[in-house]
Amino acid sequence: MSEVMELMVNRIADEAEGIRSFEFTDIAGGLLPPFTAGAHIDVHVAGGSVRQYSLLNDDRERHRYVIAVLREEAGRGVSRHMHDRVKPGMRLKVGSPRNAFPLDDGKAPAVLLAGGIGITPLLAMARHMQACGRSFTLHFATRSVARTPFRNELGQHAFGSSRIFFHYDDGPPAQRIDLVAIAAALAPGTHVYLCGPRGFMDAASGALQSSNDITLHTEYFAAAPVAGPGDAFRLVLARSGIQTVVPAGVSIVEVLRQHGLQPPVSCEQGICGTCLTRVMTGEIDHRDHYLSATERACGDRMLVCVSRGNPDSTLTLDL
Repeated sequence: MSEVMELMVNRIADEAEGIRSFEFTDIAGGLLPPFTAGAHIDVHVAGGSVRQYSLLNDDRERHRYVIAVLREEAGRGVSRHMHDRVKPGMRLKVGSPRNAFPLDDGKAPAVLLAGGIGITPLLAMARHMQACGRSFTLHFATRSVARTPFRNELGQHAFGSSRIFFHYDDGPPAQRIDLVAIAAALAPGTHVYLCGPRGFMDAASGALQSSNDITLHTEYFAAAPVAGPGDAFRLVLARSGIQTVVPAGVSIVEVLRQHGLQPPVSCEQGICGTCLTRVMTGEIDHRDHYLSATERACGDRMLVCVSRGNPDSTLTLDL
């Protein structure tokens, strides 16, 4: 887990219908830990909940972190708490930045595909590439103009009118995003960065399947339904001395609780990284959206809320 700091909510602004931005600064006015475009922070709210929010400001800034929160009436209450209870001047615990959605280091052309609140990490990427003179195009799809955050800023001349394209679901069909056409126009070697609601991401991923020689990078805000419950496997807890079986359809977290252990958890969807646990031996069936491909390949850590051991294998955890 990242280092936790106590920061001040310095400013709150309405950015679009149902979307507010929150600016965090150091209480003493000092510098904050650096971050890179695509990074997120953990925000701790009342009741012990932890949620991850992408940083949208310029990654050269060290004096502030800026996030945006979409109010979700059907959610678990954290976004409503942020909108209704958090005020300027309050102090919140915030984790230091972590990046599971980084920009590649090359000079290849980049296309950013944002759906709704998915604009947040892509806005930071656009700022970074604009500053370093890298070629990019941003397509931003929303329900309507009223639900389009940062529209004025993105429309400013600094980004270049030929780089930014807005697409709206309401109004004439010509306003709507044509993912098939965008995919067909991609040049070989393009890196595509995709973030937004799952339906948007699924549609974009499907359209991009026909594009040859591109690299797709994705950031999920909610986990996909798990394809299957997973088969049983054996579980060994090295420090606790417990040896048990994790049945099919039961998570490691549930088994740990049955044995009197209380692992740290938050989202329980494989997104936040709160339950990241060191794996000592065993083969992992990774089902999260937190670890990078490189981290998964190391095989030395897993998110125990959703990931599992391979069927009929033995997994040993540092617990």
